[in-house]
Amino acid sequence: MREPLRLLLIGADPPIHFRLLTELVGQVPELELAGLALSHEDADERALLQETAQRLGVPFYENVAAGLKTANAVVHLGPYGLRGRVLLELLTAPELRVLLVDKPLAISRPDLELVERSLLVRPDVAVWPLLSLRADARYRLVQRLYAAGLVGEARKITATRPHRLGSRPRWFFQRGLYPSIVADLCVHDVDAVRFLTGLEITSVEGTYEVVRPTEGRLLPVFGSITLWLENQAVAHLTADWLTFPTAPYHGACTFEIGGLVGRILLVTDGAGRGLWVESSHRAAEKRLRTALAAEPETSSWEWQREGGEPQYFRIFIPPTDYGADFRTLLRAFLAPPEEQPAWLPTAADLLRATRPVVGEAEPAGSSFTTG
Repeated sequence: MREPLRLLLIGADPPIHFRLLTELVGQVPELELAGLALSHEDADERALLQETAQRLGVPFYENVAAGLKTANAVVHLGPYGLRGRVLLELLTAPELRVLLVDKPLAISRPDLELVERSLLVRPDVAVWPLLSLRADARYRLVQRLYAAGLVGEARKITATRPHRLGSRPRWFFQRGLYPSIVADLCVHDVDAVRFLTGLEITSVEGTYEVVRPTEGRLLPVFGSITLWLENQAVAHLTADWLTFPTAPYHGACTFEIGGLVGRILLVTDGAGRGLWVESSHRAAEKRLRTALAAEPETSSWEWQREGGEPQYFRIFIPPTDYGADFRTLLRAFLAPPEEQPAWLPTAADLLRATRPVVGEAEPAGSSFTTG
């Protein structure tokens, strides 16, 4: 049995990622929590990290350098605007074996290029991107349905990623530390476009963000990005922090692929939750059955045919379970190489997902208001 990884958590945001990682480390024998380190000087983060470290019986570190002396794996959960520089520092640590990377990888092109070059000179460091959509069985089913030809070649892709704002740290409302909702949230669907269709992105046709006063402070509350794909298909992705506060879910996200012979629509949560398939492919039902049977989890999902020609199918899917997705992702990374699933994201995947969503300091077409 190989030596467990000793993980250092730097920072504590987003809150759901911090909570899931601190909980999951205790559930995965191959991972040990080496300690918690302050990502930047912030009284709230300091208090949370100190309380959590005391509760879990692990050290609290005032700085990253001190924490690295006891760890061989790290994850940065601090302000996005600092991430590029922090990753550069981490990649100089000779004891580092594994770098868990939450999105976004960086928030500017210069930082991204520096991180990419640093990764090239540290081939001994395994990079584990936390692109959790790939660990979600619902998205993997969409991938199989598309690969089976039920909708034909993609011509149009749309995705929406509404989220509930909830309680956020002070840095979330500072433009230099939280510069872009597109880089924060749309990055998931940029990766999904590539993962689900196998199509590469050739250009960014435009980005747009709306910044509004929120809780008395400015925050990008809505953003969109439009992509041009290698087959001349168009992908339009949006994200927002406008899910109503009392919603029983974090966000009812959607992902739709419109092709030459049909359409796939995934609605992850809320009243419209389901996976809908419209297809004029003559073997659509047979291929749908095959796609469902390909994984134990999806093989038990119920479905029904709801129309004649073209054929309409509705698949009844479970709601989002972030904890299950994180567990699936971590266990897949920890598996022996020969047992790792083909869907596991790589450093190259994270780089390709990040490039379209980062630009100069202000995204093109941004809209700002102060009142």
